[in-house]
Amino acid sequence: MNEIGSKTPEGTKGGLGLATLSTLVVFSAWSILGPLGPFLQSDLKISDQQLALLVAVPILVGSVLRIPLGLLSGRFGGRRMMAIVLLFTPLPLLGLAFAHASYSVMLALALVLGVAGSLGSAGTTFLHDWYPQRRRGFALGVYGFGVAGTAVGALLAPRLAERFGIAAPFIAAAIVIAVVSAFFLFFTSEAPQVAAAEPPSVPASKELRSEE
Repeated sequence: MNEIGSKTPEGTKGGLGLATLSTLVVFSAWSILGPLGPFLQSDLKISDQQLALLVAVPILVGSVLRIPLGLLSGRFGGRRMMAIVLLFTPLPLLGLAFAHASYSVMLALALVLGVAGSLGSAGTTFLHDWYPQRRRGFALGVYGFGVAGTAVGALLAPRLAERFGIAAPFIAAAIVIAVVSAFFLFFTSEAPQVAAAEPPSVPASKELRSEE
């Protein structure tokens, strides 16, 4: 049987670990507004309803965006879409760190932070492409541990805010995600059949000859 992953390729195990770690740190950031609710409510002087909206927006946006990101992952590859979300996520986090004096700005940044919640569909596609059916359930089960990032964020974010200020959890999350992104980019690759499906680039010299 010539199925990709019938003998797990070198580097796939690292890909599973890094995909899981990436999802764990991104999900801790995606849900970070909930644990920081009391601090944000005190700083922004907002009502319970306004706080509930602020916390709910990224969760709702991330849940909805999993559908288009899943489609894009099937078209362009799960690793590529994971990389895009990983590299993008620190941006709204840094914005939230330095713009938490305005509720409207915070709400807009919370909307953008919702992109982070779509990472799961890209990660599932990435691992689905690497593993054969008989091992896919195990790989996706391990990957599911990344959801624990929401608990990690709930534990650490309030402690960082209490000790170093409200900006600290956002900055720390942005730095950790940036570091994990670098490891993910350098030590993972698309599954062979996904890479093979990409159209080969044509050298400029050949293009010029074909035009003559």
